[in-house]
Amino acid sequence: MNEGLVSVIIPTYKRTDFIERAIESVLQQTYKKFEIIVVDDNDQNSKERQDMIKKMKKYSNNKHIIYIKHEKNQNGAVARNTGIQVAKGEYITFLDDDDYFLPNRLEYMVRKMKEEDLIATYSSVIVIKNKKIQLIKFAEKQGNLQIDILKQKSFFGTGSNMFFKAAALKNIHGFDESFVRHQDLEIFVRFFELYEVSPVKDFLVVKNNDDRSNTLNIIKAIKCRKQFLDVYEDIIKKYNVKIVNDIYKANYMDLMKMSVRHKKLKYVKTVKQQMKKYNCKLSVMDKIILVMIYLDSILHLKKIKNKLEIHKKIKMINQFVFDYIFFIENKKY
Repeated sequence: MNEGLVSVIIPTYKRTDFIERAIESVLQQTYKKFEIIVVDDNDQNSKERQDMIKKMKKYSNNKHIIYIKHEKNQNGAVARNTGIQVAKGEYITFLDDDDYFLPNRLEYMVRKMKEEDLIATYSSVIVIKNKKIQLIKFAEKQGNLQIDILKQKSFFGTGSNMFFKAAALKNIHGFDESFVRHQDLEIFVRFFELYEVSPVKDFLVVKNNDDRSNTLNIIKAIKCRKQFLDVYEDIIKKYNVKIVNDIYKANYMDLMKMSVRHKKLKYVKTVKQQMKKYNCKLSVMDKIILVMIYLDSILHLKKIKNKLEIHKKIKMINQFVFDYIFFIENKKY
């Protein structure tokens, strides 16, 4: 372990258009003690692999960058574990290939970890789409947030926001490679069996929603959510009956909302059948919410409301941060 060193692991798959922006956002950090581990999870004979090789030639002489190529696509969990295995840093953080860090992220995170002797931290996140701010997620929660994670109420906003002591991450054996989805959530279920987390309230990560090539369909979403609940059934059931019921209901309500939002109403019945297994019932308010979501999917009321809310919240962001995002989003690498 190299004291003070931050290992930034960037798993990449089919998003070569964004990889340079991600790498450059690390190279431009105010904190200079880092290594970048790019794990190419594209098939070795694919066009994306050839594009990645061309992109990475730019960094072939950069001592901060390690480029690892999988022979075939395995999944994000495997790619992250590959990075963990070779990481030399005292700290490990991750960066999705289409996201990027703001310039002082590593400096602020390391300082927080050292000053408070933490095991893990995360920050506030700005979500962009089409070069515009779409959502702002504030880092506020701290402590053991396992119940939130079991409800799939993500407090960190993106996998690019996780910042760990390397020893703790290796102690829980990294990511469960059987998970194709919910990888960021599943690791925190196990993390909170032993540790806690504390936030950095500054905006330090930008999540990009322009291209999420691994967008999930409803059928796969139901299957993946069932896997998540089945694998962690024993952990869920250590809580009292009310919390257990709340966890299952939260998960299945998410799936119902997804089905209604995408006008896939036939899957609502499928989800309701699964809810019965756990004695979960929809309240009158739940039904009203689902009806409102359906109306919104037709009338786009929420989009109008969100635009007004985002306009208000943008004023809370430091002008330097806003200008930096504008600059990065319009820069051609």
